[in-house]
Amino acid sequence: TANTALWSVTAANCWIENVRIISNFLNIATAMSVATGGDGLMLKDIEWRDTSVILGALIQLSVATTVDDLTITGNRFICTALTAAATNVIKFAGSAPRFVLTNCHFDAACTAAVVNGSAAALVNLYIDGVTLMNSDTTAGLGMAFHNSSTGYVNNVVAINLKNDVKGVTGTGLSIGPFVHYSNAVNAYAGLFSYTVDA
Repeated sequence: TANTALWSVTAANCWIENVRIISNFLNIATAMSVATGGDGLMLKDIEWRDTSVILGALIQLSVATTVDDLTITGNRFICTALTAAATNVIKFAGSAPRFVLTNCHFDAACTAAVVNGSAAALVNLYIDGVTLMNSDTTAGLGMAFHNSSTGYVNNVVAINLKNDVKGVTGTGLSIGPFVHYSNAVNAYAGLFSYTVDA
């Protein structure tokens, strides 16, 4: 049926570039899935979109366990606050060694982490140049990784999260000096400060 339709990547070393993925059915479970064995996938310059508050994907990209060397670069995720409530934009089922996320923008409304890598360790990941907004200020998180994950994260701005959460979590990660976040009550962290207009 329509809500189970998806773009499925099952082979290794695929390259997908310069396409637009539009979710235009009711509560699509996953817009794209990457199966175990889909190692070395490159997702470059892709725009992911929902269509309305009822027509969209609950998860944009679902990654099976032990998918190695996944690279996502130059992607824009434009997600709607769905009536059924999306859970994640990117969700990892397990480990994903050497995951790379660079130069991406997330405009999301998720009831959990926009990027959810908390199921298992993602070792040697690299994240740089990401802007992220989660408009679910009740339950929304930024990027959440398993505490055994390792790697480098820098140049990330995550805004409008639920109260008292950080934009990037995972105690084993090396977090650079330019990771900033704010939440619904305008608490912030990072090398900048601002005041709210009266």
